[in-house]
Amino acid sequence: MTEFVAIPARAVDNGHVIKVPKAISSEYAALSEPLSCAVNASENICMQEGDTVVIVDAGRMGLINFEIARA
Repeated sequence: MTEFVAIPARAVDNGHVIKVPKAISSEYAALSEPLSCAVNASENICMQEGDTVVIVDAGRMGLINFEIARA
Protein backbone atom coordinates (compact mmCIF):
# COMPACT_ATOMS: atom_id res chain seq x y z
CA MET A 1 0.00 0.00 0.00
CA THR A 2 1.11 3.51 -0.64
CA GLU A 3 1.97 5.82 2.21
CA PHE A 4 0.74 8.99 0.51
CA VAL A 5 -1.89 9.82 -2.09
CA ALA A 6 -3.06 13.12 -3.59
CA ILE A 7 -6.75 13.78 -2.90
CA PRO A 8 -8.60 16.73 -4.45
CA ALA A 9 -9.66 19.33 -1.88
CA ARG A 10 -13.21 19.13 -3.21
CA ALA A 11 -13.43 15.45 -2.21
CA VAL A 12 -12.28 16.28 1.30
CA ASP A 13 -14.61 19.29 1.57
CA ASN A 14 -17.60 17.20 0.45
CA GLY A 15 -16.97 14.52 3.08
CA HIS A 16 -15.85 11.79 0.67
CA VAL A 17 -12.71 11.08 2.66
CA ILE A 18 -12.88 9.40 6.04
CA LYS A 19 -9.89 8.99 8.32
CA VAL A 20 -9.46 5.36 9.33
CA PRO A 21 -8.41 4.81 12.95
CA LYS A 22 -5.01 3.12 13.37
CA ALA A 23 -6.69 0.25 15.25
CA ILE A 24 -8.40 -0.87 12.02
CA SER A 25 -6.20 -2.94 9.70
CA SER A 26 -5.81 -1.89 6.08
CA GLU A 27 -7.46 -5.18 5.01
CA TYR A 28 -10.66 -4.29 6.90
CA ALA A 29 -10.52 -0.63 5.87
CA ALA A 30 -10.34 -1.67 2.20
CA LEU A 31 -13.70 -3.42 2.59
CA SER A 32 -15.49 -0.30 3.81
CA GLU A 33 -16.22 1.09 0.33
CA PRO A 34 -17.63 -2.10 -1.26
CA LEU A 35 -19.57 -2.83 1.93
CA SER A 36 -21.07 0.66 1.93
CA CYS A 37 -22.10 0.17 -1.73
CA ALA A 38 -23.94 -3.05 -0.82
CA VAL A 39 -25.65 -1.43 2.16
CA ASN A 40 -26.66 1.53 0.00
CA ALA A 41 -28.06 -0.80 -2.68
CA SER A 42 -30.14 -2.70 -0.13
CA GLU A 43 -31.53 0.55 1.24
CA ASN A 44 -32.33 1.86 -2.26
CA ILE A 45 -34.48 -1.18 -3.05
CA CYS A 46 -36.17 -1.06 0.38
CA MET A 47 -35.25 -4.68 1.11
CA GLN A 48 -37.22 -6.06 4.04
CA GLU A 49 -37.26 -9.26 6.03
CA GLY A 50 -38.99 -12.02 4.07
CA ASP A 51 -38.17 -10.59 0.64
CA THR A 52 -36.76 -12.89 -2.04
CA VAL A 53 -33.44 -11.64 -3.38
CA VAL A 54 -31.58 -12.83 -6.48
CA ILE A 55 -27.84 -12.26 -6.56
CA VAL A 56 -26.23 -12.91 -9.94
CA ASP A 57 -22.56 -13.52 -9.19
CA ALA A 58 -20.52 -15.24 -6.53
CA GLY A 59 -17.61 -12.80 -6.67
CA ARG A 60 -16.66 -10.41 -3.90
CA MET A 61 -19.55 -8.00 -4.46
CA GLY A 62 -22.04 -10.84 -4.88
CA LEU A 63 -20.94 -12.38 -1.60
CA ILE A 64 -21.07 -9.04 0.21
CA ASN A 65 -24.57 -8.41 -1.16
CA PHE A 66 -25.54 -11.93 -0.09
CA GLU A 67 -24.42 -11.26 3.48
CA ILE A 68 -26.32 -7.94 3.57
CA ALA A 69 -29.48 -9.64 2.26
CA ARG A 70 -29.12 -12.51 4.73
CA ALA A 71 -28.68 -10.11 7.65
